[in-house]
Amino acid sequence: MSFSAILLSFPISVLFFLQALIRLSSSSAIRSEDYREYIVDPGKNLILPCAVNDPVTVIWMKEGHRNRSNWVPQENGSLLIINITMNDAGNYTCSTLPGNASLTGNMSSSLDLKTSNVRVRSPPEAVSFFAVRASTVIAVLIWEYPPKRLIANSVRSFTADFRQVPEDVELDADGNIIETEWERLDPLNISPNIRQLEVYHLIPNTSYEFRIWANNHLGPGEKATVTATTIPQWQEKDLIRLILVDVRNFDTRAWIVAVAITMGILIILTIITSAVLFKECHSSPDLRIETIEITQIIV
Repeated sequence: MSFSAILLSFPISVLFFLQALIRLSSSSAIRSEDYREYIVDPGKNLILPCAVNDPVTVIWMKEGHRNRSNWVPQENGSLLIINITMNDAGNYTCSTLPGNASLTGNMSSSLDLKTSNVRVRSPPEAVSFFAVRASTVIAVLIWEYPPKRLIANSVRSFTADFRQVPEDVELDADGNIIETEWERLDPLNISPNIRQLEVYHLIPNTSYEFRIWANNHLGPGEKATVTATTIPQWQEKDLIRLILVDVRNFDTRAWIVAVAITMGILIILTIITSAVLFKECHSSPDLRIETIEITQIIV
């Protein structure tokens, strides 16, 4: 069977499908590439490549938007992004138009390929949970930071500080409020694996403000603040008051029962010991004197 006879035996729809595949393969403007992801610091420059046969017809778009002020298209079809900011993060696509289309024509006729995703690093976000448990002179700081955000934000350490909340507001000569200085807690760089920190030498019955934040190579992140008040310290009159309350509520019958049980146990032990010693005295006459002395001591 000849080749023409084989073609005639195929349905018309299959022939049209083969013809479309041939045209697409002959006019592939963008070469097949893997999805790329770029992580860059703010203020840096980045070049996004776009492998094409005809770089002149390349169009770059970011989530439906074109031609930003810090975009510089290159002769080889790649895109140079200058002085990257957080607004430059997102998905980028490079497109090329067929030879018979124009840049102002129908964009749906272009061949698009998502080539890259740009992620811009930023200072760490605030902790997801922050609480303080205060006693008289000690406070325990407890916080949580999701592991995924810990890795995504490249957290290197945590930092915490505190200050005493003044009872009265103090003003300077210009009428501005005088802020109390913050005191940094040790260690200065808390390990990113630690989720608890103790603060000592606090004043009882005093309010404090505590802050904590994460750090990475870009600097400190968002701060989380909590206010806590220490417990008043017990005084002698408070202890006496508690003891008197216990004395009033004390039941003497329970004390009598406890004493009776104790005395009963002692009497039983004395009787058993005396019986054992009496038996030993009759079995060994030489030990009578020592037994009598031991019995007297026990009684």
